[in-house]
Amino acid sequence: MRSLSLFPLMLLALLLTAPRASYARSRPLEFQSLYEYLGVITTGDLLQSHTTAAGDYVFRDQESWCAFWSAAIVLPGPSSCPQIDFRHDTVIASIAGPQPSSCFGIQIDAIERHPGRAVEVGVLHTERIPNGSCGCLTVVVNPVEIVVVSAPIGAVEFVHEDVQTTGCGCGFGLVNGDVQPQCGFAIGP
Repeated sequence: MRSLSLFPLMLLALLLTAPRASYARSRPLEFQSLYEYLGVITTGDLLQSHTTAAGDYVFRDQESWCAFWSAAIVLPGPSSCPQIDFRHDTVIASIAGPQPSSCFGIQIDAIERHPGRAVEVGVLHTERIPNGSCGCLTVVVNPVEIVVVSAPIGAVEFVHEDVQTTGCGCGFGLVNGDVQPQCGFAIGP
């Protein structure tokens, strides 16, 4: 009989210590491209890196952010390290590594906070398959995606996915007979 009287206490202890993560849902975090954060208008992903290695980075202070900026980023972009309000924001960057043509890119497409886990950053490695009305330059590129998250965040886990698309996208096209960087360009009169 003594064991039955402990049952309610054991049940209560189990309920209090059971993980709650299974009941909670992930929550998307707001983020914007570095250009949007700085108020710069662009027509495509213009940042490139001169480092040879692919990598994922999280910056929580101006000093490490500026060290990365000066070591890894090739202009076009602000010539000096952009100022970020790290009291309220976190910078996340992903470098694709060397790619064989201008049809390759990288995109951070989702950032989610999961209860009891690291923040998950979804990174898409894109390859655009050109159609007859657009093309790609055969040149080594090293695309970079940099976003600013509107929150201080702790541990981060990057999840990478390869994606192929078709048609015209960001790349190069003919405009009045000249090759020009474009998004959604078409070759024609």
